[in-house]
Amino acid sequence: MWDGQAPANRSNALGKLSDEQFAFLTSGYDDEKKVLTQRIAELSTLIDTATERSTDVKRFVALVRKYTEINELTYENVHELIDRILIHELDKETNTRKIEILYSFVGRVDSGDEPTESISYFRQIGADIKSFAI
Repeated sequence: MWDGQAPANRSNALGKLSDEQFAFLTSGYDDEKKVLTQRIAELSTLIDTATERSTDVKRFVALVRKYTEINELTYENVHELIDRILIHELDKETNTRKIEILYSFVGRVDSGDEPTESISYFRQIGADIKSFAI
C-alpha cells in the first residue's frame, strides 16, 4: 500500500525491516567508516616509513660494500660511513660514559654483541673512566 512517502530503504519497501530496525542496523557504520579511514591513513604512513627505511638500508649496504676492502681509515671514509658520534655525560656514581655511533642512512646498528668497552684516565676527576661504545 502506498502512503505517499518514499521508503527509507529497499528492505523497508519490501516490508522486511522496520525503520527502527534499519536505523539500529546501520547506526555503527558511520563510526566504523571513520575508524577504518583513520586506520588506512596510519597504515599508509607505516608503509611509507618502511619503504623509506628500506631505501636507506640499501644505500647503507652499498656504502659498506664500497669499503669491504678498506686498507686505511681516512677522514673521508669515516665521514662517509658515520653520521655522528654521541658522547653522553659522565655518570659520576659508576665512572662510566655511554658513546653512541650513528651510521649514515641507518642510525644506530645493533650487532647483538656486547658494547665495546674501554678504560681511560680522566684528568679532570683524577680517575679511570669506563666508556661503552654502542
